Amino acid sequence: MFGLRRHVLTSTCKSVKVTRIALLGTRNSVSSIKGYLKNIEKNEITHSIEKKEYESGRRQLAQIMGYDPAHFSPEQVNDAIEYLLPSSLFTKRARPTFKEPHLVLPPQKKLQCDVNGRPFNSFFYTTHQNFFKIMHETVYKLEELRLQIDRSYFEKTPIKLPPDGTCLTSDDWVTKSELMEMINETLTDSQYEQWIVLMKRLSEHPLSYMAEEFLQRFRVRHNDAISDTEFPEPCVDLVTNQKYIRAFGQKKNAFAEATLYMPGTGGFTVNGKRLLEVFSELGNREQIMFPLQQTNTLGKVDVIATVDGVGSSSLANALRLALARCLASMLPIDQGKNRLTVTGLLTQDNRFAERKQPGQKKARKKPIWKAR
Repeated sequence: MFGLRRHVLTSTCKSVKVTRIALLGTRNSVSSIKGYLKNIEKNEITHSIEKKEYESGRRQLAQIMGYDPAHFSPEQVNDAIEYLLPSSLFTKRARPTFKEPHLVLPPQKKLQCDVNGRPFNSFFYTTHQNFFKIMHETVYKLEELRLQIDRSYFEKTPIKLPPDGTCLTSDDWVTKSELMEMINETLTDSQYEQWIVLMKRLSEHPLSYMAEEFLQRFRVRHNDAISDTEFPEPCVDLVTNQKYIRAFGQKKNAFAEATLYMPGTGGFTVNGKRLLEVFSELGNREQIMFPLQQTNTLGKVDVIATVDGVGSSSLANALRLALARCLASMLPIDQGKNRLTVTGLLTQDNRFAERKQPGQKKARKKPIWKAR
């Protein structure tokens, strides 16, 4: 009798406790939804006020410049601001601008929980939930590929490599601003560097082709990057009946001009001398011959080049760029342009030595600090 009564009391207390928890969760969800709706209403009011002020300012600006306010385009607005408020500031972000409100105001985030108050993202407790979700997915992909290799090792089965030799190793990742726009969060430079390191680890994995769909979300395709780059058609020498093309290259203060003849016997002259006489170091000669090696044209073309400037390695880099541009114009797209682009031979190195900063010993070196 007493046991039955105790059981009834215990079950009643548990049901009351569950009811209280459910009510508490409902209250929290209702409060979160109310807060979200308040933020939306506040955001809409701000957008409407800013839009009215923008339209009023745009009409006044059109009257000042003598344009029709109904056909005053954003490009004309920018030109008018640049004309009326000239600025010599080097950083463009510091110059005066007059843009539409939706381009300046931060976007409104969507509701991050359901009707019951449960968050959609499992990393809701972090300060950057979308960023850490991407990092978690990347590590999870790496673990899956590692387990795939371990499984093939223990089962003594060959590892399935991509049939066409697909290589996903590339430095053409989305920029920090593009990544922030994708995830709608503000990131620091260190967070972006951590993300780049992790994505490179995944792309350099032997089985990275299995995660190609995930990687393509954050990569810049080579075809899109080089679609605007056009190379001239080669000319024909009427005397020797050879195709030839001329191109230029630059690295810092080193300049190079190369003329490539095809077909040839493998001749290579620089400033009227042999290649060995101008570039005595083996590394520089290998750097110059790398485009010919990648396109399988060693000994099949003749090159006449001229170089000018200082620095043997910079001269070799400039000559390599000029030679790669010649091959991109001379050879078919699959054999020349695409292959040279993937290996990075058509990308010019625009880095220069940083100037000495005032108050410092060098560009980055700081004076020695002493307590006394």
